[in-house]
Amino acid sequence: MTKETIEEYRVKDNMTASERERLRECEVAFEIGLRQKYGSRLSDIMVTDLISQLSRDPMIYSYTVTGQKTEIDPADRQTFVRIAVEKVQASEMARRNLAFSDSMLRKQLEIECVQQWSPEDRISYFRDDSYQRRVSEYVVRRMDDMG
Repeated sequence: MTKETIEEYRVKDNMTASERERLRECEVAFEIGLRQKYGSRLSDIMVTDLISQLSRDPMIYSYTVTGQKTEIDPADRQTFVRIAVEKVQASEMARRNLAFSDSMLRKQLEIECVQQWSPEDRISYFRDDSYQRRVSEYVVRRMDDMG
């Protein structure tokens, strides 16, 4: 176990039932924010790791301990989407995980694009040097549609 994992267990073990319930509300809202922003692009292991680090966030910890919603409210989904983006950008592993997922998605979309064309179109696009541009435009458009 890493030192962070041990500390995480200590924090959760020392919480009251109501504090654990409030932390769980934040964890659920955070996971929804992650899924809303990134869909399935982050691996389940990465999502679990990001959630486990959530109790170390001062705003989350404050709400967990006090129950006051002045800094954060688990019902405010946009706040948790923002927090999700911040946590992903702060985590090198999460950024690498997204980059890997995006590269795999790009490859799938490139294949999807080319499969839509007839063999004659493919040859024509190669000849007029528009093949790569067309594939790139399709991939960018589809990835934008996916969020």
